[in-house]
This record gives sequence, C-alpha cells and structure tokens, in this order.
Amino acid sequence: MRKRGAYATAAHWVMVAGIATMASACSMTPDYQRPKQDIPVSYRNPLPEPSPELPKPLSQWWKILKSEELDTLVEEALANNHDLKAATHRILQAEAQAGSAASALLPTITSSTKRSVDSPQGGQGANPEFPTNRTHRLTNAGMTVSWEIDLWGKIRASEASSLASALANVHDREAVGLTLVSDVVITYIQYLEGLDRETVARSNIANMKAMFAAVKERVRLGESSNLELAQQRNVLAQAEATIPPILLQRERSFNKLATLLGRPPQTLALNGKTMRDLIMPEVSAGMPADVLLRRPDIRKAEANLLAANANIGVARTKLLPSLAITGDRGWASQLFEHLTQPGSIYYTLAGTLTST
Repeated sequence: MRKRGAYATAAHWVMVAGIATMASACSMTPDYQRPKQDIPVSYRNPLPEPSPELPKPLSQWWKILKSEELDTLVEEALANNHDLKAATHRILQAEAQAGSAASALLPTITSSTKRSVDSPQGGQGANPEFPTNRTHRLTNAGMTVSWEIDLWGKIRASEASSLASALANVHDREAVGLTLVSDVVITYIQYLEGLDRETVARSNIANMKAMFAAVKERVRLGESSNLELAQQRNVLAQAEATIPPILLQRERSFNKLATLLGRPPQTLALNGKTMRDLIMPEVSAGMPADVLLRRPDIRKAEANLLAANANIGVARTKLLPSLAITGDRGWASQLFEHLTQPGSIYYTLAGTLTST
C-alpha cells in the first residue's frame, strides 16, 4: 500500500508538470513585425549607385583622423561624462530587472524551523481549573515550495519586455557615447578651423596693409587720388574687423570643449595648430538606406517597440486566471526527540486558481 501510494503521488506530480508545460506553451503576445516604410523607388535627380557592400562600422571611428591629441580628448570625455555613467547604470538596472522577471519561472523554496511553547494550552483566558491548563510545546521543521505556472506566457512576456528594455538602454548608452564623441570631434575641428581662419585673416590684413602702403606712395607721387586711398583704407578696416568674431568663435569652441571634458577652461591646453594636421576621410556617395539601421537611436526605438509588444501580452494575460501550486513538507512533534520519526512527517499540496 505504501508503494502504491508513492506511485500515485509521483503520477500526480507528473500530471501537474505536464499540465504546466502545456499551459506555458500558450502565449498571448502578438508576433512582432517590423513596420514597413514606403520608400520612393527613384528620385527626381539621379544619384550615384550605392556601394554593393556596407562599410564596416568602426568602434573608434575618430582615430581615422590620425590625431593623438584628439584621441586623448575623446578618452577623457568618455571617462568623465556623467550622462554616460548614468546610462551605464541604467543598463545594469534593466539587466537586474530582466533577471528578476526570469526568476519568476522557477519555483520558490523557503525553509523554516520553529519551536513554540504555549501556556495555557487552551489559550489566553482558559479556566485554570480544567486540565487544559498545561504547557503545549511544538517543534516544526520543514520547507514550502510555491510555483506560479506560466499560464498564457505571462512571465515569459514580462521577461521579454525586460530584456527588450535592457537592450534599449544599451542602445541609449551607445547613442549618448556617440553624441558625446561627435561633439568632441566637431568642437575640436571647429577650434582648429578658427586657428586657420585667423591665420588666413591676418595674412589678408598683411596684404591689405602692403597694398595700402603702395596706394599711399602712389598718392604721394601724384599717380593716385585720395579717393583710392580712402577706399583702400576702408578695405583694410573691413579685413581687420573680421579678427574679433573669429577669436570669439574660437574661444567658444575652446570653452565648449573644456565643458565636454568636464574640466575648467583654465586647465585645458591644446597643441593643435591647423586642420592640415588631420587626415579627412573620403565620404562615399549613395550609401544604402540599410546603413540607417546602424544608428543607435533607431535601434533603441525598435527595442522599445519590442518591449511594448511584449507588454501587450502581459496586459492580455492579466485578464485571464492564474494558477499557483503550493506544497509543504516537514516534520512536527511535541517532543523534540520524536521529530525525525516517520509519524511526525506531514505534507500538503494545494492549487490556487485566481482571476482578477
């Protein structure tokens, strides 16, 4: 009889596991389909044929400019930027949430050991004249297993949503880093451009001064009029007036670069003198439209769509009943020395169907 009861219990658990497996195969999450965009087949003006192969993306694309100073500035900006650090911690938070959602697929096991002493046995207010007025001792040791069966795929949909959100945070950090690096590179180039513009402007001023001196000499010799001298003086003044805006724009670029690096402008010293020190890459014309899918902001938007699609399944399953199985197994005895005897063993098995 004991052996037959054991077989019956095992068969019961196998049946429960089979039902749980079949039920968990049901999913209320719609299949995600990437939205289609109507793209014109041709354009009004002919464009060059796109490259047959997409260029391989460079993780450190700024190094193609061959500037050691720029490489140092980018590394410093990436190390000191707080927005980038916050995006990194958001990734860790999303990964932890995804792990928490995945753990809901597993049973929860808790164990406890308790020793209680009640006096009087009948509870508070019991009549002491009756024999129930005695101390009741109970030792209990056991474990409880609870498992929410993933009916309709609710837990898996929640896990998929958390994973998609984590992926969106990864792309968000990539976008933050890409924007930061782009700002540093562009600002550095603008600073060098300001140096070159100042050099060209001062060279023009030197030429204008030479021409003004020549016209002045011709006026002295009577070969030119005072009108020509006044015109040349006006041209020289206009050339000299271009210097202050160039210096102002260069200082703005310098201060912005210091801000991107997270340091005071007084502590920043740049050695770059001209844009000719940089090696500018060639930009291929007619790039395929698929290259847009490499943009982190677009990939983040698609990851958010995946999370929203999974949340649809979670919302649908909340309208359906949920099933949880709880089992207790342990030992209980009034005498501690009898705790491990077969007669002290107890177990319970219960299923709960909840609908909200």
